[in-house]
Amino acid sequence: MNNLKKFFVFISLTIGLVGSAFSQFDPTGVTSAIVAQAGTELVVDRLYYSPNKFYYLTFQADGNLVVYKAGTTRQVIWAAASNGGTRAFVQTDGNVVVYRGEVVPRNAVWASNTGTPHLQEQARLYINNDGSLYLFGNKQWSSPADPRRPPESCEVARRFPVCVLPHSSARFTSFVLACTVDDARRQAAAGGAAFGECQ
Repeated sequence: MNNLKKFFVFISLTIGLVGSAFSQFDPTGVTSAIVAQAGTELVVDRLYYSPNKFYYLTFQADGNLVVYKAGTTRQVIWAAASNGGTRAFVQTDGNVVVYRGEVVPRNAVWASNTGTPHLQEQARLYINNDGSLYLFGNKQWSSPADPRRPPESCEVARRFPVCVLPHSSARFTSFVLACTVDDARRQAAAGGAAFGECQ
């Protein structure tokens, strides 16, 4: 088999690997729901529910960004302590920020500190079935899960980088979705990729 055929066979296997990871751990359907994507402003007092409807995120009128357990008690799972904020965004630099007044850096009340100098159009903020938030982007961030949730084997899949064609000049960084680092390493090895970003 010549090198070009080997390359296309490898790419097909890699696409299958990533595809199978998505089908098993789809973060937009099974365990997580998208709150907002890059360039989106959160709506004040809107309730952004987890898929299981047990938790929701809201940007309150008092400016605080809060995850609650749904129900009559409104138990707080996590809060940004951003009281006084007036606007909240998932920015195109991958940062989640609450501002007070004019949208300029000096007016930031709270931030996930995940911004990069590069455009991150793929950045997404999710709310998970365990009550945590998860920011999917070049830099990742998450809030704590509900410590009183029922135990499950894997509620939230994470994005792990892999290097496709690691020994070739055509190498590129992709990712797999897995529950643990060991799972991600196994998926990478099964597809002939190297765990971690390409160097």
